[in-house]
Amino acid sequence: MKHNADVIVIGLGIIGSGAALELSRRGLKVVALDAFPPKHTNGASHGQSRIIRKAYFEAPDYVPLLHRTYQMWRQLEQESERDLMTLNGALFVGAVNSELVAGSLKSARMHGLEHELMNAEQLTKRFPAWRLTSDMVAVYEPGAGTLYADACWTAQLMLAQKMGAHLRFGAPVISWSATDSAVSVRTKETEYVADKLVVCPGPWAPELLGGLDVGFRIQRRVNAFFKPAHPEKVSIDKFPSYCIETDGKFYYGLPAIGEQGLKVGRHDAGESCTAATVNRVVDDNEIGELKAFVEHFLPGQFDVCLDATTCLYTLTPDEHFVIDVHPEHGNVFVAAGFSGHGFKFGPVVGEILADLVAAGCTGHSIDCFAINRSAVRSSTAKRCADYKSFIE
Repeated sequence: MKHNADVIVIGLGIIGSGAALELSRRGLKVVALDAFPPKHTNGASHGQSRIIRKAYFEAPDYVPLLHRTYQMWRQLEQESERDLMTLNGALFVGAVNSELVAGSLKSARMHGLEHELMNAEQLTKRFPAWRLTSDMVAVYEPGAGTLYADACWTAQLMLAQKMGAHLRFGAPVISWSATDSAVSVRTKETEYVADKLVVCPGPWAPELLGGLDVGFRIQRRVNAFFKPAHPEKVSIDKFPSYCIETDGKFYYGLPAIGEQGLKVGRHDAGESCTAATVNRVVDDNEIGELKAFVEHFLPGQFDVCLDATTCLYTLTPDEHFVIDVHPEHGNVFVAAGFSGHGFKFGPVVGEILADLVAAGCTGHSIDCFAINRSAVRSSTAKRCADYKSFIE
């Protein structure tokens, strides 16, 4: 059959659009497919904002990738002539021995990142809107901040198309197959053939990568947006993004941007679902939980809920990414399971995938993202597999 491209990319969320862009930069002919219109709200890449940070509590091993992705977001700002990132700082709050605080400190100290450890009183003095309990501390990372998510996604799509990628929206993938010499992808209307395939399926991973022994789980998450009572205190130039671990729960939030209000979500709990069956309606109880959290830690700062929305997490068992060559097909490359913390890595994961497609290897350290983690015996993989090793 006649080949349509050098590479087919399945999925045009923040990871797939990053891959399409970086592959096109290498001069490859790219066809990229997505089931929905541009910037849809059915996956995990939509919304106004995401946190970007380097004091990474999940594992210090992510920090070199974060150094690179910061550079790439700034490059994309220049190329797209759009504001994509504001470094308004970020707070990581919890008990001193909590996974969030201890892990953030470990990454910051290991990699020499600028940071400050504050007790509750010091935090309130620096950021008056906050009220912590006396047993809580905060790690403040001034070099962290906010990505303007929709603008980031748009920039990658726009630049990928400018670089020559053929983007096909409204083209849900029915199936794909591979031989040693070619790959084939079927949509409802067309069959595409190429030399190589990159699969960035987001919450469609169980359907499109069902043959992999990974154990992908899809969970629904909720975000609410609250109207500031004092907008001048929580604008992006004065109010840091944040993550808080409290009473066994993990919350996060970002400053009020424009008319949208303060964004608040819970990172660690949600309903299991599929991309097709997810409940998109946010009920009053879900909003009430997030409102109670805001009222406890930011008393008197926020008023009514302006909006609420859902997104999907594609979780791996250890909540670390999968970035690898398919174990059965050397011309198929996989990027999936970003577990609710992958958005910020969109450009660098695109670069890694382009490296693997074009050269068969990458200079980035990705051993801990192997599909078969148990077969990877490097110290990096061992650290990524054991959360407890991050807490001292």
